[in-house]
Amino acid sequence: MRRVAVIAPRSAEDARSAVAAIRALEEAPSLGEVGVYAVHEAAEILSALGISSTPLGDDLSAALRAYAPEAVVLMDPAEGDAVAAREAEVALRVGWGSKLGALTHAVQPARLRGRDHRPDPERTYLDVVGLLGALPTFTPFELKPRVPEGKVLVRLPNWLGDVVQCEPLLRAFKGTSDRLSVVGPRALFPLFSETLPGATWLSRREGALAWRGNDLALLLDGSLRSAWRAARARISKRVSWARRGKSLWLTDAVRPPRELGAAAVGCGRHGSNPRWLPRPFDVSVRELANAAGIETSGGSPRLGTKEGDRLEAQALLEEAGISTGERFVLAAVGGRPGSAKAVPLETWGAVLQSLRAKSDVPVLLTCGPGEEVRMEALVRRGLPQGVSVTRGGPTGLQALLGLMELAGAFVTADSGPRHLAAAIGCPSVVLHGPTDPRHSGVTGARIRSSRLQLSCAPCHLERCPFKGSKQLACFGLSHAEPVAVMLCELLAPEAEEMKP
Repeated sequence: MRRVAVIAPRSAEDARSAVAAIRALEEAPSLGEVGVYAVHEAAEILSALGISSTPLGDDLSAALRAYAPEAVVLMDPAEGDAVAAREAEVALRVGWGSKLGALTHAVQPARLRGRDHRPDPERTYLDVVGLLGALPTFTPFELKPRVPEGKVLVRLPNWLGDVVQCEPLLRAFKGTSDRLSVVGPRALFPLFSETLPGATWLSRREGALAWRGNDLALLLDGSLRSAWRAARARISKRVSWARRGKSLWLTDAVRPPRELGAAAVGCGRHGSNPRWLPRPFDVSVRELANAAGIETSGGSPRLGTKEGDRLEAQALLEEAGISTGERFVLAAVGGRPGSAKAVPLETWGAVLQSLRAKSDVPVLLTCGPGEEVRMEALVRRGLPQGVSVTRGGPTGLQALLGLMELAGAFVTADSGPRHLAAAIGCPSVVLHGPTDPRHSGVTGARIRSSRLQLSCAPCHLERCPFKGSKQLACFGLSHAEPVAVMLCELLAPEAEEMKP
């Protein structure tokens, strides 16, 4: 896309909130020239923040005809702006509001008690430019956390990546964790137990009786059962997303944002109805927490390692013949058997060959529990010189954290381990197949994404519906060269100096 016009918000306060989205557009590799138009007061704010703009007069349609953009981003929800852009024959008209109208693509904000729920206006603008394939590459600001009085129960999600993205929320309870109860997968509790020493940790199997005595339940797993259990436990305030009929058991139900109109640029298809807007899970958590009266500490998720984690990791490196202190690339090559979200072995083989042709940095392959069959199959195909495998079967969570802390770079599919790496601060390359990159975002640690644009993706299906040459085409061999190049960029000496 060669030229994009941005009509900045007309109020100075909203213009300030739109800065991150404008910069995301300017930095997007798939976009060309970005022209910003703003009224006088907003223009002054943008100029002070380093963004130049053209004065916006009364005739928006004439201004757009003169600039002749392929796309326009309308940051005010006024229907008249969209109509003017349509009259100027701009092909792609992107904005936000409660309906599509004259726009071709739109974000419908979250709703709470019948009104738009926009606790973070900056995020609305980032969601809008995401429809043009522009993703933010900055680290969110740290904010002062605020938690309500009384006892709080947080039901975590079940998946590793989603749990990691709840870290900023849990961090908000640091110092007041004695009145926090956390429900979730027991295997993941060690990630947070040192930060929240006074918290009560409950397994997912414990019933409503164990949930009683809390004043607020923040339910992040999306299940109807959790909402019902919180109601049975007589928790007076129950907050979650208004999906799958849960509203009946909630006191505060937030309807997630929706995506309206055509598929986002770069996506061959959009999700099924209702079309919930793809966005990072930590963003959705912050939005839901706000409805519960909780202000999270903001920033990206972050995790640390313990001495035992590092000792386990060093033992694995020694067994693989990698010296302590030697830079290496860690590759998580596992995945659920038969899953469309697991990178095919042929593609992993091509990635490793291409990387070793460009770099002499050793590569260590690893996998999680239940994924060892795939790693063994990859080994049987033959590994390039300089590529080794972790011994003793799958790598446990704590050892994996230790390896990520020591690695020069990490490569994996769009899965839970990539969120661990981001939280540790390990530079990463992520292979996207059937998943939408807007779900995971690219904020925090330095992250590169490899994605093939196909008419069938993103589908988010667990099984690929195609056979033959079309099967898992989203994970085709064309990933190999760009992934190797991106890993080399992350391993470069100047990149090492920038490591978080």
